[in-house]
Amino acid sequence: MVVFPAAVSRQRWNSLFRTPLWVCFLFVSLLMTGRCPAQTVQSDGMVTEVRIEEEGSPLRVRGRLVAEGSDGALLLEDVDGKYRLISAKAVQERTSTADSFQLVSDEDFGRRLLAEVGEGFEIRETQHFLICSNSSEAYSDFCGRLLEKVFEEYIAMTGDLGLTLRIPDRRLPILIFASASEFQAHASRIHPETPFEDTPGFYTVRDNQVLLSDLTRDRSLRTAAIRKKLADSPLQLATIIHEAVHQLAFNTGLQNRFADNPVWFSEGLALYFEQTSVRSPLLWSKPGTTNARHHPEFVRLAADGTLPIPLTELLTSDQAFQTAESARAAYAESWALMTFLIRQHPEKMGAYMRRMQSLRPLESVSAEQRIAMFRESFETAPDELQKELIPWIRRQRVPR
Repeated sequence: MVVFPAAVSRQRWNSLFRTPLWVCFLFVSLLMTGRCPAQTVQSDGMVTEVRIEEEGSPLRVRGRLVAEGSDGALLLEDVDGKYRLISAKAVQERTSTADSFQLVSDEDFGRRLLAEVGEGFEIRETQHFLICSNSSEAYSDFCGRLLEKVFEEYIAMTGDLGLTLRIPDRRLPILIFASASEFQAHASRIHPETPFEDTPGFYTVRDNQVLLSDLTRDRSLRTAAIRKKLADSPLQLATIIHEAVHQLAFNTGLQNRFADNPVWFSEGLALYFEQTSVRSPLLWSKPGTTNARHHPEFVRLAADGTLPIPLTELLTSDQAFQTAESARAAYAESWALMTFLIRQHPEKMGAYMRRMQSLRPLESVSAEQRIAMFRESFETAPDELQKELIPWIRRQRVPR
């Protein structure tokens, strides 16, 4: 689940969360519903100061100017790595300073995270992640090792596809809450427009954080018991993997935050990674294994040789993800298409992913542009590729 701050009506947000799926999305593409005109991106490494009017009160905000809309909207990044979208009408004054922009250090970032979540939390560092948790040390350690494994496999996979990615300059923030109530309280505090019932975790595009609930609900468990309990909840465990992939994609340059990223691509990539493995010490070993949830769903949906959501529609529109009736099919098809393209057409998929890297914050991408990027990369029409996709997915087997 990827969460973006309210850019659409509460009714539309609520309709998204009536889906029965264990994982769903709220994505930046929702912001693009109005199809903004072309935007200008600026990244000169200097600090911009903006005086704004917010709820009748003046406020000064500082940060790196990530993008500027042709309508005057500004997208700023603060020293914690959080993005703030400021509407044109809220901007009272804007000043370019001579100060160089720099994210806070890992040490300072950890202190700021602790102040944000409250008492009882501790900071634990892995090579690439900063884990802020009030769960047990054993649970945080297990999650940290799993996250590093996902990081390793993600870099290897994208390298095999010929992509050049950047390693994040700073450890990526992971917040783990010992209880579901603490998780929901904090999630609702930072995203009050979004309901979080029965949500085990999510990645927030705005704040660039992964928030997770301790799936064991027991601080006394040791590593072996943690592994056993998580093995009994594979879909919940897959949440950790799924959300970590979202965070990695947005922090290594595969995708850009606040860009008009196709939802099928974002979710398909995370689904490509998430299949768990009870035989692995970390209950997960590598991406690309057949997804036990979405493979049978796809086979069922394509029983007559057609798809409920034609690939052209999946590629060019995100509407199918926005209702419970069509979301299940959208997720199954996204997993199937991503898996098929990576495994059967890796060079062309690498070319397509490089086009995804080129999408810029606040720039809208039309349906015609989306289909052109696909056709130019794969040298075929989606409908033609669909004829190859369905029988190939049918031949795949879910690992035992």
